[in-house]
Amino acid sequence: MEATRTFQFLGLTFNVGNMISGVIVAAIVLGLVFICSRHLQMKPSGKQNLLEAMVDFTNGIVKSTCQVVQRAVMVCGPLPYSTLS
Repeated sequence: MEATRTFQFLGLTFNVGNMISGVIVAAIVLGLVFICSRHLQMKPSGKQNLLEAMVDFTNGIVKSTCQVVQRAVMVCGPLPYSTLS
């Protein structure tokens, strides 16, 4: 079995393979958003519809996993059950 390459920074250990794949995915998403957000219109069509669908999908995931506590603070995961109850 091959050992994974890692490096340490500020006391944290990072896997090089995970870092590379994360940078690649971020570059793809950034490129897609850049391409889809050019020439925005009030009545969306084509690529703008794709971008708005991706934003709505992401917002739906965040809203389903997070709770709004008080007015502007959003708490995600099990934290509201363990800390605030």
